[in-house]
Amino acid sequence: MKVVQILTPNFSNISNLNEIELGANEKMTLVQVIIGDITQDFQINATLADNAKLDVHTAILARNKSNIKYNYNVEHCGVNSVSNFNLVSSLSGQSHKETNMTIHFCKGAIGAHGNEKEMVILADRAKNISYPIIDCDEENVVGNHSLSSGHIDESQLEYLRIRGFSEEQARNIITRARILDILNLIDDDDKLQYVYEALNE
Repeated sequence: MKVVQILTPNFSNISNLNEIELGANEKMTLVQVIIGDITQDFQINATLADNAKLDVHTAILARNKSNIKYNYNVEHCGVNSVSNFNLVSSLSGQSHKETNMTIHFCKGAIGAHGNEKEMVILADRAKNISYPIIDCDEENVVGNHSLSSGHIDESQLEYLRIRGFSEEQARNIITRARILDILNLIDDDDKLQYVYEALNE
């Protein structure tokens, strides 16, 4: 099962709260794209049974004075359950984002795997805070977290500028490239059109 949630200045079908409970052998992919000047809290709470798999791919392009809080919590209760969280953020203007990511391996969740990956692109006055937590009540599990954060590479900007792009256009191109893998997961043409309209604004 795949669920696609979009929030742009002209379209929204996103839920502030996603309560996800996957039974044995169930699989779900959640794709979220959030673009614009936004002040909002987002919450994902998930529980995974035996052999369940949850993939969450989220792209956040915050503009101006956005203030976003994003909370991701997964309870691995079943054996061999798998969760993958991929968050790509671009914070421009004076945007602020706080992310709380928690993976909990319950007692008995033997062979469970939980992965968190976050990449943040920051403008000079933007701020990002991330709190990754991996909590284990079971020994035979695998939990991973990776975070990369920084400004756009000046050499990439210069490469595009000498080819006729303005700095703003160059930043937009680089940002789009970073979220392309997430956009490619959207198979609804109407929703994808709203996303590209928001990117072009």
